Amino acid sequence: FIYIVLRLSLMLSNDSSPDPRSRVLIVSGAGNEKVNGTYVEDGNENGKPRFVQCHSANKQGEYKIVYNLSEGDCPPFWVIVYNHDDEDFLGLYHTESNVCTNGQLPPAVGWVNYHDAAPPPTIELQVLR
Repeated sequence: FIYIVLRLSLMLSNDSSPDPRSRVLIVSGAGNEKVNGTYVEDGNENGKPRFVQCHSANKQGEYKIVYNLSEGDCPPFWVIVYNHDDEDFLGLYHTESNVCTNGQLPPAVGWVNYHDAAPPPTIELQVLR
């Protein structure tokens, strides 16, 4: 009985903030249609959440949305990358330098083409309940 009450109180106390695993990003409108789709949170990279496309993990590679800590004079930015064999990364789209990237999640708009087809995507956050 004590365990059940304790478990219930822990569940209620955490109810105000969504479980990070329930956050998904919907990428749409990208010129490269393979980039479009649903991305699920998959750990952290450079102190921010990393998102991986749900159905892209295969032997050919996978699409990810990661926070990039750039070097030199460039400010950090979010980037959609194609990862092949955990070795080669190709940046496809990234956030513009004037887009605020201080938040914990990638912005909905402000994406530009990097090494991929126009137009750049938009991103929508959804929290699954």
